[in-house]
Amino acid sequence: MRGPFAALTVSLLVLCGCRGAASSPSTPTGQSRPATAAGQPLVTSQRTLTGKVRGSIGGYTSLIKATSAQRSVDQGRTGTLIRLEGIGGLRVACSTRPRSSFHLTAWAAGEGPPTVFKESTHVSHRTSLFDTDGIPPSEAHAQVLDHWEIDGGGEAFQFEAEIVALLTPTATRCDLLADATVVTHGPFYRYAPG
Repeated sequence: MRGPFAALTVSLLVLCGCRGAASSPSTPTGQSRPATAAGQPLVTSQRTLTGKVRGSIGGYTSLIKATSAQRSVDQGRTGTLIRLEGIGGLRVACSTRPRSSFHLTAWAAGEGPPTVFKESTHVSHRTSLFDTDGIPPSEAHAQVLDHWEIDGGGEAFQFEAEIVALLTPTATRCDLLADATVVTHGPFYRYAPG
């Protein structure tokens, strides 16, 4: 994130993720399981951790949500990789050159209006967002690494979202991984539809 909360966000995510302070995991939408060496499709899953910063802007609580998601999509199909509550979802069209697009909710699109920034980079032989375990290296070629930043909201409530997605085409499908950080200020979730 490019805003003033970038350093704060990173610091709090370290606390939320590593020490469990002020965090509570949400219910995952599926069972998390990395791809095997045989190249099995990824199981669709999404997991979110939430942290709070009290009194950070105008006395309002700011929320920080860190979300990880994975799924596989068959060649020629489109699927939602990650959903951000009240903001929108990242959809991926699977082909030999996969493409992602972010679809704002009607509410988020009407507040502000939001600014959306996207940067794509072609990479190869990445096995995860952090290049550790996940997608079999033999299938990790002609990949796309997408970076999204979305800022929006009104005077009383704002949101900042950052998404990094690794899109890996194989012979029959695309294996997709994403991590997102969302910071909301003010009573954002009181007004944002789910």
